Amino acid sequence: MPASGLQIQVLGELAVFVDGRHVAVSGSRKTRALLAFLLLQDRPVTREHLCELLWPHPDDPRAALRWSLTKLRPILNAHADHLEADRRTVAINGLDDRVDLRRVDRIVQGSLTEIAVTDLESAAGLFHGELLEGMEIPDCHRFNEWLIARSEAARRARRLILETLTARLATTPEAALAHARARVAMDPLDEGAHVDVVRLLGALGRSAEARAQAERCRQILNTELGATPGAALREALRGLGRTAEPRAAVVVTDKASAPRVTEPAGLFGRAEECLRLEAFLEAPADRPVLYLEGEAGIGKSRLLAELGQRAVSRGQLVLAGRSWEVESIRPYGTWVEMLSELDPDLVPEDLRGDLAPLMPSLGQPAADHGGLERLTAAVQGLLRHLVRVVPGVIIMADDVHWIDQASVSLLSAVTRDPGEFRCGLACAGRPGEVVDNEPARALLRTWNRGGLLDRVAVGPLPGRDAAALARSLSADDVDGIVAACGGNPLFLIESVREGRGTAATGVDSLVADRLSILDEPTRAVARWAAVMGHAFPAARMAELVSAPLAELLDRTEILEQHGILRPHGDGWDFAHDLLRRGVLAQVSGPRRMLMHRRIAQTLAGESDPDGSLAGDLAFHAGNGGEPDLAVQAAITAGDRALRLAAFDDAWRTADRGLLQVARLERDAALERHIELLRILVLAGLGRRRRIEITDQLEEVADRARALARPAAERTARWLLSVVTEEAGDLEAASQHSLGAEAAGRAADPRTRVLALANTARCLLQLEREPERAGVLLDEAQDLADTLELSALDLHWGRGLLHTLAGDHDGARASLTEGSELARSQEDHWALFECLSRLSMIDVATGSTTDVERRHEELEALAQKLGGGSETALARTLLALARRQAGGSAEELDSALSDLRAADAKGLLAYALNEAARLDLADGRLEAALRHAEDAMAAATAVGRRHQRDRASRITARVTALITDTRERGETA
Repeated sequence: MPASGLQIQVLGELAVFVDGRHVAVSGSRKTRALLAFLLLQDRPVTREHLCELLWPHPDDPRAALRWSLTKLRPILNAHADHLEADRRTVAINGLDDRVDLRRVDRIVQGSLTEIAVTDLESAAGLFHGELLEGMEIPDCHRFNEWLIARSEAARRARRLILETLTARLATTPEAALAHARARVAMDPLDEGAHVDVVRLLGALGRSAEARAQAERCRQILNTELGATPGAALREALRGLGRTAEPRAAVVVTDKASAPRVTEPAGLFGRAEECLRLEAFLEAPADRPVLYLEGEAGIGKSRLLAELGQRAVSRGQLVLAGRSWEVESIRPYGTWVEMLSELDPDLVPEDLRGDLAPLMPSLGQPAADHGGLERLTAAVQGLLRHLVRVVPGVIIMADDVHWIDQASVSLLSAVTRDPGEFRCGLACAGRPGEVVDNEPARALLRTWNRGGLLDRVAVGPLPGRDAAALARSLSADDVDGIVAACGGNPLFLIESVREGRGTAATGVDSLVADRLSILDEPTRAVARWAAVMGHAFPAARMAELVSAPLAELLDRTEILEQHGILRPHGDGWDFAHDLLRRGVLAQVSGPRRMLMHRRIAQTLAGESDPDGSLAGDLAFHAGNGGEPDLAVQAAITAGDRALRLAAFDDAWRTADRGLLQVARLERDAALERHIELLRILVLAGLGRRRRIEITDQLEEVADRARALARPAAERTARWLLSVVTEEAGDLEAASQHSLGAEAAGRAADPRTRVLALANTARCLLQLEREPERAGVLLDEAQDLADTLELSALDLHWGRGLLHTLAGDHDGARASLTEGSELARSQEDHWALFECLSRLSMIDVATGSTTDVERRHEELEALAQKLGGGSETALARTLLALARRQAGGSAEELDSALSDLRAADAKGLLAYALNEAARLDLADGRLEAALRHAEDAMAAATAVGRRHQRDRASRITARVTALITDTRERGETA
């Protein structure tokens, strides 16, 4: 690349240089991914597509896109307007000759045999690794799919370049050898590349090295593929003058010879931070949340460990856990980690069943565990118990930039009223990556606004303290290493451990050097650990590397002594996430895919009664090219997330499964496609992605009918009714419900019950054909009694039918049963509907206290459903109750205004009729007439016959009273 101006590297880790100087891009991985994606496009990209690619589900994806663009403009437009954005599209122009992959594409256009060797070598020199290494984003599956496809294309181009150079430089074997070795490093499973290296080493007279290379090839193929080398390698060995296959073993690093670097004693240069730790421990109630933020390797985890040690020395109980990048879709993953070391004897007997999803050591979860609400109550109960039996409890959460939504919900619950639980919470995260995690960002924002947060910025070590740290490690060249490490303690420690006098900008090269001195089986353990992505149990690793447990323990001990792994629970973890990334960078794409596949097959063979391994299985199967296994695991993981009310985790898992469905045969995968769509709808995505999900549901419903699969068709049409009803299109919801009923009649008895009850409930919700709805409910009830089945829509539908008939007691009984079922099934929308109908009955009968009591739960449910008409209705019901109890009309008018703005005409008609009734009772005839006429218009617009008739009756009565009043006035 030219040294001047703007230069961008995408072959390897993304890097931007201005006049040869490295320029940091925003710590947000999504911002860097946006830059990379735009750089590799040939035309402008719509903002809508970019949002779908990188911000598929946040509340305001366009705002997130605008924020990222503001971070890129100063870099890209410093000297020329390379970043161009209008209201519809975004593009990066004029940088083709300054992006390494673009230059490669230009060099290798046409036949490689016609390109000069110097140009091919120039192209080969631009590859610093895989395309956009480390750029995968856990919840952006469409971006990851694009990245995989572009990486494969770049890898093919590199392989062709290296193969061509090896062949064309055959007469100069020393030059050809470098390219053949690069092919082996790029793909260690490419036997042909090993063969070329062996032949070239033989041509150079280096037979011993050639045989060692052949043995490495044999070990790799045996370890990774369970295969043996083919005839080509044997032929290459014959050229060395030996016909037998080599058996010379690679030297195994002896444990005693592994470098031992004493870990630093104490903290260096962290006096101010330690004062903040002490203040937190002394009075956690003042600022109950301590947040350590800083870049990777800067020392946040070390400070958390120091905090934990100080807390333990005071007799306090420490619950420590961390989040993992690959587990960001595992519900409550951070809490599972926190509670894994808690003595089960400290858990009260009455909480064990509810806490079992977080503590597998407690056994199976309670059969009727109630999702987030009950789990939250159990965690709160546990903390109340613990602070009574120990001097204090400190909760520590590391790497919160990867925390999952469900864990955030629990953290929010236990810090909502910190004085109640008397616990301190300390966490650590990287500010740039927190930006990409909306739940984490929202939680920090909430803590900050509530005055709970003590934010501690952990910066680089000053030179004097960095030197003291280096001397404590017996560094040979203290001044050189301090100058190079930039104040980052991890880089400094790893550089000393490696015996370098300088530190790299990252640890990848340090890790590569450290691995190079180890034998292949030991390197294999490190690679498997890196691909797994999180702490791993010993038994699973032993199965993956096909080694006896004793041998595995020897290998892991060597890796511990080299500072790569550390003990963790019943297995091991990387000493730092940057070390994991460094090892992962040594694993080629093809090999990584095969390793993911092997991990998936291993997980699939393990017992998993509660589905807790399904998220990992879906991840590894998807990355390992096992779509069938990945889809089934995604369904299992998504359903588990729904049961635990971890809705964000549910839709992320289902999204991942939908990408895998596209790789299966369409008709064979039909039912599983529908199951994944069901998870999306029940997780609340029907509102945010209505058009996309509706289109998919209509397509699979039609296909199910064509294939004569009634149960599948019924489920798809029922889901369509849910999505359209939630969107306010009640006419479409009615038609879809009727379609579900028709399909359900040809299905199994259980499906028929659900279809009949759902159709009846939908008709009653629309105030259509109550007689027919009653017949359908009776038919469904008879069949449900035979099957001993309790269906939510049966109770809900009965409640609506009783309401239309004016039977308040019957309606209250049925809706109460329906709400209990909805609560147990974590169906927030059905629960809101049942509870709001109960409040409507209470308004009608004057039970205003019950409306007040129910309001807080309705408000909470409305927020989970995204606000909008639900929030407006909850507020209106409360205002109606207060108005009936003698409150002001102004509160009700304000609530009605919100309901109008929500454009929920059916609900508005009901509320206006109630307001007219109250006005009439107070003698406010003009207001009553105005409200009744507005109710008539709203009810007529959406075909609500019951509310229209009611408005007509009120209007007639008020008009008569007004006329009578005027006549009496004129007579007087």
